[in-house]
Amino acid sequence: MKKIMTVTALLLFGIWNSLLSQCPVGNINLFTQNDIHNFVTNFPNCTELEGNLLIGKSGYPSDINDLSGLDALTHIGGSLTITSNPQLTNLNGLQNLNSIREDLSITGCPALVSLEGLSQLEEVSGSFSLSYLDNLKSLQGLENLETIGSDFTLYLVPMLPDFSGLNSLRTISGSLILEHNNGLITLEGIENLEGIGIDLVLRGNASLTSLEGLEGLSSIGGDLRIGAEYADGMIGNSSLANLDGLAQLGSIGGDLHLIAGDALTSLEGMDGLYFIGGNLIIRHNPLLSVCAIEPICEYLAEGGSASIDDNAGDCEDLDKVLGACQLTSTSDISNTESFTLQPNPASGSVNIHFGNPNANIEWIRIYSMTGGEVSKAALGSGQIDLRGIPAGLYIVRVRMDGKDLVRRLSVQ
Repeated sequence: MKKIMTVTALLLFGIWNSLLSQCPVGNINLFTQNDIHNFVTNFPNCTELEGNLLIGKSGYPSDINDLSGLDALTHIGGSLTITSNPQLTNLNGLQNLNSIREDLSITGCPALVSLEGLSQLEEVSGSFSLSYLDNLKSLQGLENLETIGSDFTLYLVPMLPDFSGLNSLRTISGSLILEHNNGLITLEGIENLEGIGIDLVLRGNASLTSLEGLEGLSSIGGDLRIGAEYADGMIGNSSLANLDGLAQLGSIGGDLHLIAGDALTSLEGMDGLYFIGGNLIIRHNPLLSVCAIEPICEYLAEGGSASIDDNAGDCEDLDKVLGACQLTSTSDISNTESFTLQPNPASGSVNIHFGNPNANIEWIRIYSMTGGEVSKAALGSGQIDLRGIPAGLYIVRVRMDGKDLVRRLSVQ
């Protein structure tokens, strides 16, 4: 009988322990400090949530000041939102969280000074947003974050001087949006960032003096927007004097906007740019007197669409830039220094024709719109094999007589 009771007790203990290790189903809302205590008591060994985790309640300041006890969590299957917690000074308690399948948003936590509690986080598969964080002075705690699957937004974080702590970040699949962060001085800390899938947007960062930190960035899939013009005014980056830090940037898949740069005096730093896929807009930069750098002259020579005005000197308007580039119109390019692709769009293969049949062709390469090399074409055949290349928009880049020329190619 004693043995039966012992076995029964062990079984009950095992069942109870198993129940304690389970996680609740669905979304979890922790609005108060007491809610956190109850969650930890009821699910002390919960490691993986299948839904969203909300800590705090938007628009309703909570009394949450301690996330201790949540340290068993390693994965959140939905989004993590930490919002409206004016007493929260740190994220200790989330130090074992490794991945978030959807979005991470930290907003409305004015006492938060660092992100140290996220030290094991490697991947945010959705967007990552930091906003309304009045005293956040460092991104230390994000040293293991390698991938952001959608947008990374920094909005109204006035005390952050740079991106130190994001040294492992390599890919942002969406946009990098930096707006109204008046303490941001440089972008140092993201030197390993290689590609931005959509847009890079910089607006209203009054203390930003340098783009240092972007030295590893080779491609932007969408627009590069530095400043903006609206119907009711303009927003620039009033301390940004040059574009140093963009030396490795080769491809912008969309528009290039340089607007309302009150301190912008030079476009140096963009010398490696070989492709602009959309429109060129350079406006309202009162100290910018030279726009006739090689990438812009080549863009204009190939008939690119440009809006250039209200700058200084030879960059005052489009006509002056054309003159400085020694062009008479936006389609003035020597046929001997060009090539064409026919047909375009193409499927299976495309013919390549050079204006100068005696030109020295060093190589022909095909790149995706995010800058990755897709294929190398054989020289001398007059045809590029497209088999195995998925449908989409690509860049054909040719090194001819020491110059790099590009054309867009649509593969069907």
